[in-house]
Amino acid sequence: MAVRRVFSWRERRGLPKRCGLVNSWSLRDVYLTMQIEIQGVGIWSALGRGWSAHRQAFADGRTAFSRLDEVEGFEESNSGLMVGAIEDRAALAYRKYSPATNLGLAVARDAVTDANVDAVKLRDAALVVGSSRGNAAGWLSVWPGRRPVKLLAASNSMHNEIASAVSIELGITGPCHVLANGCSAGLAAVDMARMLILSGAVKHALVVGVDLPLCEVLLDVYAKTGLLSRNGVNDPYDPRTTGFFPAEAGAAMWLSAEVGDEGSSCPRLAGTWVNSDASDLVGVPHDGGGVARLAAKVMESLAGRRLRAVCPHASGTLVHGQAESRALREILAKVEGEVPTVHLMKPWTGHSMGASGALDLAILAAAMRDGVLPPNLPGLCGVGDCARLPERFEPIAAGEMVVKIASGMGGQNVIAALETGPGLVERGMGEVRFDELVVDVNSQTMRAYGGGEVLRTFPVSTAKNGIGFEEGSYKTPTGNFVIDGMFGDNEPLDMVFQGRQAVGAFGSGFDADGDHVVARVMWLRGLDEANANSKERFIYIHGTNHQELIGQPASHGCVRLRNADVAELFAAVYVGCSVRIDA
Repeated sequence: MAVRRVFSWRERRGLPKRCGLVNSWSLRDVYLTMQIEIQGVGIWSALGRGWSAHRQAFADGRTAFSRLDEVEGFEESNSGLMVGAIEDRAALAYRKYSPATNLGLAVARDAVTDANVDAVKLRDAALVVGSSRGNAAGWLSVWPGRRPVKLLAASNSMHNEIASAVSIELGITGPCHVLANGCSAGLAAVDMARMLILSGAVKHALVVGVDLPLCEVLLDVYAKTGLLSRNGVNDPYDPRTTGFFPAEAGAAMWLSAEVGDEGSSCPRLAGTWVNSDASDLVGVPHDGGGVARLAAKVMESLAGRRLRAVCPHASGTLVHGQAESRALREILAKVEGEVPTVHLMKPWTGHSMGASGALDLAILAAAMRDGVLPPNLPGLCGVGDCARLPERFEPIAAGEMVVKIASGMGGQNVIAALETGPGLVERGMGEVRFDELVVDVNSQTMRAYGGGEVLRTFPVSTAKNGIGFEEGSYKTPTGNFVIDGMFGDNEPLDMVFQGRQAVGAFGSGFDADGDHVVARVMWLRGLDEANANSKERFIYIHGTNHQELIGQPASHGCVRLRNADVAELFAAVYVGCSVRIDA
C-alpha cells in the first residue's frame, strides 16, 4: 500500500523543516523568510470603541479624561484625580464575567471580526493575554452594577479568567498563555505570539491586552506611592509631571502568517525584541540604559530600512519620563538621515498599564492600514530638538517602519516594529500636500486642508438624489472617510474607468449622455457605523464627462470634480488621507 506523504504548512510555505531536537535552520533564516501580518484590530479606551472613534478624537484634539468622582461608583477617595473611564459602564458589568474579562472579550470579538476570521482558524490559533492587574477591579473591590459570581471567584485567577473566557466564547483550543509583566504585558504578549508563529506551533494568534485600573483599592495604593498625577499635568516628558492618569482600556490583534498579496495594506510585524534592566523591582535606571541597549539591537536588525516613527512608552511618571527621554535622545542621535517623528499616545488615552503597549500598537496598526500616523496632542514638551512631535495626521509610505516601546516594573523592556503593508503605494506629492478634505453638500464645494489651513477650494457635484447610506439609493453618504485606493496616475484627463481600470479615452465611442468615471479615481472607505458600506457602494471622488454640471447636485452618489481639478487633487493626497462629507 502506498504511503501518502502529508506536507506540513511550513513545507508548503517553502520554509526549512525542523529535524528532531536539532533545528536545521536558524532563527535568522526564519526572520528572513516568514512574514506576519496584523489583519484585525479591536480597540476600546476612554476615547471610544474602534479605530474610527479614536481617529475622530485625534482629529478633534479631544481627550476623554474626567474627575474620578464623576465616574459611576467613585465618590470620595481620590476624588480630584483625572482618569480615563470607559463610558459604557454596563458593558463591563455583565455578571457572567468580571469587568476586565468583559472588556477583553469585546475587543477580541472586534479583532476577529475585523480580520474576517472563520471558526477553523480560530480553533487552531494561539491565544496570548497580557494584563498587569487582571480582574482586580471587580474582585478586590465591588464593581458598580455587577453582582459577583462566587464560584468563579473561588475557582479562577484574576488574570486567567480573561484567557479562559476568550477561549471558551470564541472556540479557541490552541496554545493559551497569560502574561502579567507589569506595564509591558500587552506588548510582551505580542512578542510571545510572534514566537509561537515563528516556531511553527501555529499559523495564527490572537493577542489581547486589557486592564481596568479604576479600582478603589488599587488607586489608594498608587496614590500613597506617589505614582498618580497630583497636578493634572499629563505630558510624559514635562518636568512638571508628577504622575500618570490611570485609564481603562483593552486592545486585541489578529496575527497571521498567511499574509495578503501585494495589494494588502495590513501592516506587518517586522520584529519584537525583549531585554531586562536587571536593576530594580519597581524603578528604572536614570539613564534609561536598558531601553537604549535594546533599541540599539533593533536598529542593527533593521539596518537599511526606513525608520519613520517611534511610539515610546511615555508612562507619565516623572522618573520614567526623565529616563526614557534620555534614552530617546541617545537613540535618535544615532539615526542616519531624516530623524523619525515621535508619537505619544498616553496624553490622549491615559495610562492603561498592562494594556498600554497592546493599545498603542493596535492604534498604530489601524492608522498605518489607513496610510497615516496618529498625531500628538498639541503643545507637548517632547524630547527636545532631536525629534519632531507632529500635531496632525501625517502620511506614511509603503516599506516604512514604526517602532513601539513598552517598559514594565521590574525592568522588562519590549520593542515591536511594524512595517507598512505593500498595498500602500508611495507617491510623489510635489510641493502641495493635502491632509484633509472636507466636502460641503450645501455649498457644493470641497475644501482641501494642509497643516490646518485651507490650501484649495474646489467646486464639486454630489448626488442628485441627496444624502443617504442605502445600497442602490444613488445618494451621497456623509460622515468621516479615508481614501482607501487611488487609480489613474499619469493617465490622460479624458481617460474613462470601469471597475477602476482604464478602458479608453472618452471620445472613442463612449455614450456622451452616460455617467462615466473619468480622469482619476479615489475610492472612499467609511469610518462611521452609518457609512461603513461606502466602499461596497463604490463611492468615489472622480472626474466626469459632465463637467458642465459641477457646482450642483448631479452625481449618482459619488463626489465629482472637474477633470483638471481631480488630477490636481490626486497629486496632492494619499491613501489614508482624511475625508469628511458634511450636509
